Amino acid sequence: MVLSSGKEDSRHVHVPSLGDTMLQKSDGGYVYLIRSTVFPEKVYIGCTENILFLVHEHNNGHGAQSVTCSDCILWCVISFIRNLGHLTKRERELLTSQWEF
Repeated sequence: MVLSSGKEDSRHVHVPSLGDTMLQKSDGGYVYLIRSTVFPEKVYIGCTENILFLVHEHNNGHGAQSVTCSDCILWCVISFIRNLGHLTKRERELLTSQWEF
């Protein structure tokens, strides 16, 4: 948020959410990068068929052990790649290990 003085007010930081983006149906699912809003240095890269459901599950303490620690929850999506139907599940998983950020 920018104040009338032109300075940025760091007390009001907008955390991006999937509601900010219109997601279309994806052929073959997503490879995604999420970040903890509590500890921004904590990130997780994975793949899923349903990104909305996945983020909901992670934010409710379900999923991979590295995303379910109660200290890290609330996760937000930073980036994703969609329409990976031409790749096998294994190829999508390999893509997660090659994604640099």
